[in-house]
Amino acid sequence: MARMRWNFPKTNGGMDYVQDPSSSHFNEAPISNLVREVIQNSLDARYDGLAEPVRVAFTEIYIKKSFVGGSELEKHVRACRDRAEAEKRSAIAESYQNALDVLGEPEIRCLKIEDTGTTGLRDGLWDSLVTQEGSVNKFGSISGGAYGIGKNAALNVSDLNTVFYSTRYIGKDDGPKRRIRGRIDKIQGKATLMTHFDPDAPDEKLQHIGFYTDEDGEPLIGARSIPKVFRLSDTGTGVFIMGFNPRSEDWMAEIARAAVDNYFYAIHNKQLVVSVRADDGDPIDIIHDTLDDQFGNRNTPAYFYYRAIRDTQPRRTQQIEKLRDLDAYVLFDKDAPRRTGYINRNGMLITDSREQANNPLAPRGKGLWPDYAVIVMPAADEGDMWVREMENPNHTTISPEQLSDKDEIRAAKNCFLMARRALTEIIDRESGVAAPSDTSNIGELTRFFPEEDSGLERDGILKVRSIQRPRPTARLDYLGETEDEDDAGDKVEGVGRGRGSSDGSSGNDKSGVEEEGNTGKQRRSAMHVLSNVRVIPRSSAECYIAFTPDREDDVAISLPLIPAGADAHPGKDPNRRRKVEVIDAEAVNDTDAEIYIENGEIRVKPQSASRVVIKVETNGPMDGYAFTLTR
Repeated sequence: MARMRWNFPKTNGGMDYVQDPSSSHFNEAPISNLVREVIQNSLDARYDGLAEPVRVAFTEIYIKKSFVGGSELEKHVRACRDRAEAEKRSAIAESYQNALDVLGEPEIRCLKIEDTGTTGLRDGLWDSLVTQEGSVNKFGSISGGAYGIGKNAALNVSDLNTVFYSTRYIGKDDGPKRRIRGRIDKIQGKATLMTHFDPDAPDEKLQHIGFYTDEDGEPLIGARSIPKVFRLSDTGTGVFIMGFNPRSEDWMAEIARAAVDNYFYAIHNKQLVVSVRADDGDPIDIIHDTLDDQFGNRNTPAYFYYRAIRDTQPRRTQQIEKLRDLDAYVLFDKDAPRRTGYINRNGMLITDSREQANNPLAPRGKGLWPDYAVIVMPAADEGDMWVREMENPNHTTISPEQLSDKDEIRAAKNCFLMARRALTEIIDRESGVAAPSDTSNIGELTRFFPEEDSGLERDGILKVRSIQRPRPTARLDYLGETEDEDDAGDKVEGVGRGRGSSDGSSGNDKSGVEEEGNTGKQRRSAMHVLSNVRVIPRSSAECYIAFTPDREDDVAISLPLIPAGADAHPGKDPNRRRKVEVIDAEAVNDTDAEIYIENGEIRVKPQSASRVVIKVETNGPMDGYAFTLTR
C-alpha cells in the first residue's frame, strides 16, 4: 500500500472557519437526513436501463485506527481543541475532546454505506462529491440534488467529522500520474474540522478541510493498493462515516423508518432495496415484498401515501406549462391525514406540508372531502427538473421564492395555481363531490352541525375529525339532554324538552310529545337522531343535505343556517338571529318525510327511518355559516 497522509492546506491569509456551515442544514433528525441524501445520490447514479433495483446497504463495522491515519489526524484534532479552549469556545472544545477520545481507541466505529447497481463516481462525480463544495455534477437527467451540500449530512453522525469515499467504476481516469482505462478503484478520506495551527509548525494556520491522500495529494487508485475493508466488490460507491455516532437509541430502526417514509414509491416499484446490518441487531431488509410490514405505525402520513400508490391508479392532469403532466394517486380513508405529498421522479418524498409556502402543490382541502391522502409525481423529466430548482437545500420544501428572477417567480406561482386547481378537480371527481347523490361518499358535516355543549362526550355521539379550513372551528350543537346510541355511523342528535309545570302541563312549548301514564297525560322529551349526515355544495347559495333519521317521530326538526359557532338559543347569542334564510327546499329522493320552510328555516318531520336528501337554496352565501339541529 502506498504511503498515505493527511493534508490540510495552508490558509495563506484566507478564510478562518470556526465551524463549517454547510452541515447545519441537517442538524435536525440527522439519521433521517443522512438516509434521504445518501439514497438520493445512489438513485441519481442508477445505471440507465438497469432491470435490477439499486441496492443500498447500511452496515456497522469497526476499522483499525492505522487504516485511516488516526495518529496523524489526532494531532490536527488536538490543535483544534487547543484553539477552541484558548478562545473559550467551550462547546466546540468539548466536541473535539470527544473526537480525541474516539481516536484514543485502537478501532474506530464506522457506518459503511455501499450502493450497487449504480455507475460509481465516474465522469466528474468524484470531484463533485469528494473535493468540491456546492458542486452539482450528477449523472443522468433527473438528478435530485441542486446545491451539492447534501453530502455533508454525514458529518452530523460523525464524532470525527471525517468521511472516507470509495468507488469502483468502468471508464477512464486521466490522473496526473497515468491514464487508466477499464475497471477503476479509488479511495480518499476527508475531514472537516476548523481552521487550526499546524501541529508541526505552530506559526502556520491550516484550512478547515483536509484530505487523506497519497504523497502527491491524489486519491489512492487500484484495488490491490486499497485496504480490503474499503474495497468494493461491484461497481458503485462506498461512504464510510468515521466515529459513527447515530445519536439514537435504535439507529437501525431509525434508518429503516427513514428509508420507508421517504422512498416508499421507489421500494414499492422495485427500483430500490435497502438493508441495515449491525453486530448486535437483527438484520433489516426492505424490499417490495416486505415494505408493508416495515410500517410499524400505520397512522403516519407515509403509510397512507404508500397505500395510495399501492391500491389506486394514477389520475393524470392535462399539461401544465413547465410542470408538464402530473400523476396523482388519491386514497380515501377515514384516518387519512388530509395531505398532499410531492415525490420526485426518483421516488423520493420531497414535501407533504399543508402550507402552500412549503408545498405549492397542496390544494386548499375542502372540508367536505372525505379524509384523503394524495401523492403527486411529475410524469415527465422536464417537470421534475423544473421543480428541483425550487427545492430548499435539504430537499424538504418547494418554493418559487428559491428562483432568482421575479418574472420566473411570478410564472411559477401561476403554474402551481393551475396545478392546484387541476388536483382539486381530480379529488372532487374521485370523492364524488362533482357528481352528488344520496349515496355520495362525502365527508361528514363536521362544521355544518356545530356542537356547543362542551359537557358532551364528543365521540360518544358523532365521530368528528378536525378539518383545516379558513373559517372558524365550530362544534356540534345539542339542545337539552342527550343519550349515547349504539347504532353505527355518524349521528347528530337534538332534544326538545317541554317547559311545562311539574304536573305535566304543556305550557307554551309545542315540541314535546304527550303520552298516557298512570297519572294521566305527561310530557316526554323528543329525541332526534340523524345518522350518516352529508352535505354537497353546489354553489355559494345552494347545496344538498342528506341524512337518515333514526326513527319516526311526530316532532318536526329544524335546521337554521346561522353563523358557525353561534349559540342556537336566540336569547343567549344575538348572532343566532343573523341567519341566512332558506328560500327553497325540496326532496330530491323518494322520501316520505314532510319537508317545508318556516321562518326561513328548513323543517323536516320524518315519517320513517328512510334516507332524506334535500336540495336547499338560500337568499345569501353560506360560507362561514353552519346548519344547527334544533327542535
